[in-house]
Amino acid sequence: MLFRLLSAALILAMSCAVVPAGDKGTRPTAQDENPYRAVKIGDYVNYKTSTKIGMLNVDGSMKQVVAGKDDKTATVKGTVSVLGQEVPVPATMVDLTKPFDPTSVINQGKAKADFKQHEKEKGAGKEKRTIGGKEYECTWIAGRIVTEQMGIRLDADVKVWFSKAIPLSGMARMEMKAEVQGMALETVAELSGFGNETKEKDK
Repeated sequence: MLFRLLSAALILAMSCAVVPAGDKGTRPTAQDENPYRAVKIGDYVNYKTSTKIGMLNVDGSMKQVVAGKDDKTATVKGTVSVLGQEVPVPATMVDLTKPFDPTSVINQGKAKADFKQHEKEKGAGKEKRTIGGKEYECTWIAGRIVTEQMGIRLDADVKVWFSKAIPLSGMARMEMKAEVQGMALETVAELSGFGNETKEKDK
């Protein structure tokens, strides 16, 4: 049961990582550029994660990589690692011919999610964050998300920071707080590195 709870929390974090940054800290509009048009096959982003359930703290990781791309679609695959096990995440198909709609990505497959951004200054803003010794100019959004992952219902408060200096969606950090089956659950995912697998293999 613990493994399922941890995996569900990290899969939700992975869903948040697909949402790209808007210029004003809000979810993308029709005027925003689709950031996935600039990606190349092999581009990846790594995150370190920390999840607290009750009095238990568990570290993990997650990774997103561009597995395929043509003129119309980018395919993003992901994995989450927790308790020494890797859990594959269903591939995300990003439509490059349209403005990016994060809801369409979160709702792919069997899992469905409903995100409602907090109102006014509680729902969006700008902030500088230092991660891994480097300072990033970030926008952030905050709200409440309701979803079901691995048969577990999650009703969580989520805050996500983005930077256009980070590839793929640009997610720099994600914080989530929820109550699951009477237990408090907190998850933090923070950027730990990015690059291109193809270029690194050629070195």
